[in-house]
Amino acid sequence: MKIFVTKKFFYINLLILIFMFTINCTNYTKEQSNYNSILQKKYSKAQAFLIKKKYKKALSKFEDFNKNYPYNHYTENTHVNLIYLNYKNKKFLTSLVLANDFIQTYNASPYTDYIYYIKIMSELSLDNNTLQNLLKINKNFCNPFYIQLAIDDMEILFKNFPKSRFIKILKPNSNYIKKRSMNFKLNIIKFLFKNNMYLLTIKKSLEFIKLYSNKTESNFVKVMLKQIIYKINFDTETNF
Repeated sequence: MKIFVTKKFFYINLLILIFMFTINCTNYTKEQSNYNSILQKKYSKAQAFLIKKKYKKALSKFEDFNKNYPYNHYTENTHVNLIYLNYKNKKFLTSLVLANDFIQTYNASPYTDYIYYIKIMSELSLDNNTLQNLLKINKNFCNPFYIQLAIDDMEILFKNFPKSRFIKILKPNSNYIKKRSMNFKLNIIKFLFKNNMYLLTIKKSLEFIKLYSNKTESNFVKVMLKQIIYKINFDTETNF
């Protein structure tokens, strides 16, 4: 009799545990369903502003979404949209920072080539300084820091994503940005030569010739090097 009561008590407790577990699972499923529904509505609302090209409002909505719901199945797409929307809202530095974070975080993302494209466009936009344009400053005398970043990123894009549709879009800019960087380096050499800084001129000239050996500008630099050598030899003989 005692064994029967003990078994009965055991089975009753087991049934209670199963019942409680089932209720908890049902509640969890319902909560998860509600959470997913909220996510879907919030993301769709932000996406709707993006589709309507209301970029400022879309940026605000996606920033709120990313802040309030940081980890979910929309996270990667949200980060892609934030990079694009910061670019469209002329927040180029923010777009660059987010793009670098994305590339490090999602190293196997199907959007990586697109992110490099937006990154390059942001770098080109930062080089296109409004003040320089207003004052009509010759860009050949302006430091091409962001142009060099764009060149480096284009090389990565062209090498790692040869079939990317964004290569065709960027290629017309490729020659311009490379020439912009080359002309700046050439002007540095001219400046050093003009100010009789011959050792630095030689150093920069050799670097230039190595980089642009097939360009006509290299011939000009070679002539300049010959002039420096002649000048150094002449000064040495004069001193003796």
